[in-house]
Amino acid sequence: MATSIAIGKRHERQVITILRDELHALNEEASLPVDYSTNPRSYNVEFQGHRILDQTREKGLGDIEWNLDDYPCVEEVKYRSTGYGPPSGAWKQVTTARRNVLNARSNEGLPYVRKWPALIYKNGRNPYRVKIELSMIAEAHGEYSKPYSIGGTAEVSLSDYAMLVHAIFYDRYFEFKRQERKNMEEGVTPSWAN
Repeated sequence: MATSIAIGKRHERQVITILRDELHALNEEASLPVDYSTNPRSYNVEFQGHRILDQTREKGLGDIEWNLDDYPCVEEVKYRSTGYGPPSGAWKQVTTARRNVLNARSNEGLPYVRKWPALIYKNGRNPYRVKIELSMIAEAHGEYSKPYSIGGTAEVSLSDYAMLVHAIFYDRYFEFKRQERKNMEEGVTPSWAN
């Protein structure tokens, strides 16, 4: 019989594989030429996730880390064989992990990047669900200027979550590229590059 740690590791690896495949499919779709576009954006980003191995020794870390600095979420994966909804206390755990990641980035002198907490969970044979903040949906739609002011949470499927992550990352990626190009034209060096 597998231990709960072994089961957790297996589900973390499954989530990484599913998310990576979903995000790569969305990348391919985003890279297709559009009929009405005279100047298509080039978008070639590879999403590679891995388990955070220090999570068993150090509290307050997420479960999954991605190779991209602007990846918009801190993710926690939970599995339980029976019951409905996420385990109690899991949402608090992922919001604490998000705060710890932001504090660690600040201590390292890295620029601020908004990170959203994401609780990915599975109950028995049911499909994976993801609990997120409503404001993450607002940012993904680009309609809201102050995303943190929308309270509440929502639960979405893993593929819908991948679409939200991709939309946020896509916007951030091209905003960063636009700012980088503007800085080069003006001869400005970003403060974090010193």
